[in-house]
Amino acid sequence: MKLENTIFSNYQLVLDEFNIPVAVRINGEDKYRLYDRVRVTDDGHGYICPEVKHEGMGKIVEIRRDDSDHFFGVLMDNGEFGFMKSARIELAFRRM
Repeated sequence: MKLENTIFSNYQLVLDEFNIPVAVRINGEDKYRLYDRVRVTDDGHGYICPEVKHEGMGKIVEIRRDDSDHFFGVLMDNGEFGFMKSARIELAFRRM
């Protein structure tokens, strides 16, 4: 595993041996990993991301390099999929 810096000083991507992002390290802690179950909430005004319209449970299925803070590709249990920032997700269950 190796680390890759992002545009945010406190965010780093954790890369596997193929240079694919598999986790996001925030302030030195691996906060979110691929396949973690997350609870998705809106910003208080009903907005999550352009493709996801409903709060609920989902799974991180992709972590991408991005020049914003929308690193997390979340597949919602209702079938919606979108990239969102960490402010919209809360860890519900970590895969082992």
